[in-house]
Amino acid sequence: MKKRRFVRELVRIVGKDGVIADPVERRVYETDGLTVFQATPDVVVLPRTTEQVARIVQVCVREGVPFVARGAGTGLSGGALPLAGGVLIALNRMDRILEVDYPNLRAVVEPGVINARLSEALASRGYYYAPDPASQTACTIGGNVAENSGGPRTPKYGVTTHHVLGLEVVLPDGEVVLFGGKVPDVPGYDFVGLLVGSEGTLGIVTKVIVRILRKPEAVRTLMAVFETVEDASNAVSAIVARGIIPVAIEMMDNLSIQAVEKGVAAGYPLDAGAVLLIELDGPREEVEALVEPVLEVCRAWRVREVRVARDEEERLRLWRGRKAAFASMGQLSPDYYVQDAVIPRTRLPAIMKRIEELSRQYGLRVANVFHAGDGNLHPLILFDARRPGELQKAEALGAEILRACVEAGGSLTGEHGIGLEKRDYMPLMFRDEDLAAMQRVKRVFDPQGLLNPGKVFPRDYLPNPSLEPNPTPPSVDAILEHLSIPDRLIADLGHIIGPERVGGSLEAPQYSVDGQTPRLITWPRTVEEVSDILALACRHDLKVVPWGGGTMIGLGRPPLRVDLALDLSDLTGVVDYEPADMTASFRAGTTLQDAQALLAAHGQFIPLDPPGADRATLGGILATAASGPWRHRYGTPRDLVLALRVVHADGTVTRGGAKVVKNVAGYDMPKLYIGSLGTLGVIVEATFRVYPRPAFEATCLMAFDDVTAVQATVAGVLDAPLVPTTVELLNPTAMRAVAGSVGLPWPDGRYGLAVAFGSPCAPAVAAQVERTRAIGRSAGARSEADLKGELHDRFWQAVRDFPWDRGGVVLKVGVPIAEVGSTVTWAEEMAQGANLRLGIVGEAGVGILRLYVSADTDDPTGFLLKVVALIRSLRVRTLSSGGYVVVLAAPAELKTHVDTWGGVSDEVLRLMSRLKKAFDPYSILNPGRFVEGI
Repeated sequence: MKKRRFVRELVRIVGKDGVIADPVERRVYETDGLTVFQATPDVVVLPRTTEQVARIVQVCVREGVPFVARGAGTGLSGGALPLAGGVLIALNRMDRILEVDYPNLRAVVEPGVINARLSEALASRGYYYAPDPASQTACTIGGNVAENSGGPRTPKYGVTTHHVLGLEVVLPDGEVVLFGGKVPDVPGYDFVGLLVGSEGTLGIVTKVIVRILRKPEAVRTLMAVFETVEDASNAVSAIVARGIIPVAIEMMDNLSIQAVEKGVAAGYPLDAGAVLLIELDGPREEVEALVEPVLEVCRAWRVREVRVARDEEERLRLWRGRKAAFASMGQLSPDYYVQDAVIPRTRLPAIMKRIEELSRQYGLRVANVFHAGDGNLHPLILFDARRPGELQKAEALGAEILRACVEAGGSLTGEHGIGLEKRDYMPLMFRDEDLAAMQRVKRVFDPQGLLNPGKVFPRDYLPNPSLEPNPTPPSVDAILEHLSIPDRLIADLGHIIGPERVGGSLEAPQYSVDGQTPRLITWPRTVEEVSDILALACRHDLKVVPWGGGTMIGLGRPPLRVDLALDLSDLTGVVDYEPADMTASFRAGTTLQDAQALLAAHGQFIPLDPPGADRATLGGILATAASGPWRHRYGTPRDLVLALRVVHADGTVTRGGAKVVKNVAGYDMPKLYIGSLGTLGVIVEATFRVYPRPAFEATCLMAFDDVTAVQATVAGVLDAPLVPTTVELLNPTAMRAVAGSVGLPWPDGRYGLAVAFGSPCAPAVAAQVERTRAIGRSAGARSEADLKGELHDRFWQAVRDFPWDRGGVVLKVGVPIAEVGSTVTWAEEMAQGANLRLGIVGEAGVGILRLYVSADTDDPTGFLLKVVALIRSLRVRTLSSGGYVVVLAAPAELKTHVDTWGGVSDEVLRLMSRLKKAFDPYSILNPGRFVEGI
């Protein structure tokens, strides 16, 4: 297609003012914030709507023209450069805040919205958007999504992926798809988690559904002045080791201080070896109580001076210096090259020494400005591009720094992304098998390779064909072997793990899944044994059900076939654990209870509390994305896992993520496996971010006559500057059961609302409990009780392990927060009309309910039909608000009458099916059990 005709077609889509074809004007788009790379697009288009983006993409695909999306151009990896020419789709004009929904703590924005503008729009109501990259006054939320941007607030509030609920995306074929939605935990593969941080290589985001947060009650900012970088680095590790999680801990060395003071005069002492900016936020009592422990740590590491900002003006002045650090480098050097890498926090002193050595070796000054709280380094290499060879020397020095960080157990990038700059360094961090798995994802989304080509993967990267799933289908004999397992197959398994670790008909009944019993059971003890077993199963077409503690085996459709149960309960133990880094790696068969016992010795824990935590394995929890009341404050497995090791259906072992708290190198593969029910691979090892266990905990338990008052109290708690650990609703049936199991008196007919708090400081807990009690009283609470100590712990264990009728049905319902009360009322009325007993327990602060349904009669068939009717009616009711109903546990017969998952859109299903085929082409793993029979 000739260029003129191509451009005319683009003009018809977006109008004449939306197309830039002039060579001079196009040069504006030839680089991003990393100016060492340039690539000029053949044409630039500026759409205003999703429909226009889709039509542009369709034209490009039809003509075989590459295309790339761009936000504000503030990126620092060359990620949005059109390396192959073609069309650059600039999304700046899609800059509307479409919806702000305070009751449901969410907003919907277009990708061109400036990051800081969203918080400005929310400020009048006391809310804000947490991710805060240094360029937040210029960068766009769409660009933040592409890079999974973080910022100074990461240690406490996480990065972009922790704040995105849903994405509207134009796929590389021009199809428009909604991933996720306005409620959490939408069934299916976590494509939202995968797309965030994929650097615009899998789709073009046209709408973002984000979480918004209430502004904290108090903020204190400290500047600590040290004589040496080493002392400052040790202070950072010591603060974290004390169980204190500041909002931010930022470090600048002397060279950076010199630049900042020349540029913006922030008031940093020019003779300091290093300064730390430490910010605390939260309930006023907690913030005030934590200032002194932070000062104690700083004194222990020879702090020279500590300034505490007296007011907001002084606080902003201190931060102005940090935010202006990159731009101020022009005061010291005509050019600088910024790097971005991550290390475990405990390696800070060693890495800073190594950077100093490299600086001397290369004869180039290096200024260090970085997010010390999460180990995210930003060395700024100063050079003069006018001097021949100096740019190349700076790039070589940057490469050495990256290598040192990866060798220290870190990552190539914490927030800038791989893009063009670091693509050739990916093999430092990932093996061929890991890259091949990412490449399969790329081909699923973009089979023609037209979207943002040349990024993320090494130059001219082609996967080793031997690392792809076996293209040769199993032989007819292999396919028929499942009908009667031959002795030689049993012998082969015995050679892998020992004959005593292969079971058959004697053990099989306890591994039955919805009435289907496996022929073989295996108990591997190592990752290598799991790999060999799956490779053997793949060759012989044995259908495999991975098995952990069996606590969530009721989740999912009935399997199409079960030949072999892969019991991972002997794949146990800690792989590595460094308390000061707040990361821990465990083998997948380790129970959550055992992991917590190890961490408790250091005052830490994994904040996961699913049902059956004493038996649930970490691998099973991740495969099912199981969670509990703690999710209100800490999130779900997707928010806590940093890295995974996975065995695929053909036995290939891959790794994804990194063992550091911040990492955006490559695709976020762990998100795909978490919640996938083992259909893409078997999780064999997981690295978690761990947290300090609060020293003080208490629960405000309130009784209400009706659920409307409960809903009003929930709304009041969420709209107040409180930091609850849990916000749990229990209907009268559930409340009586829980109260009875722990010896609490409870009046008939009253709803319960339990709001728990945890803090390193007792006054903060007491103050928040009292404020919650006042909110409840104003909404009509009939009584309140404070639960502490053993009673507090027993109550929450009873909530998690709700005493339900094992012959009944458990449903998970996701609805907007503001619809929790009306959904409870509606479900109770339906159950009462059908003579069903209904206990409801749910995380009212996030919009998740669990319905425990049992029969009032001895008619099992009638009971199941009533529950089927309840499920279908609930789905109709929740669908209009983006909700869903999933069957967590039920008799096998019920699953023949109703889909356990509830379905997904046709567009999402097509992608899910392609992904399953790419990773497990012969449906070896859990066949038929996931969404839509995947």
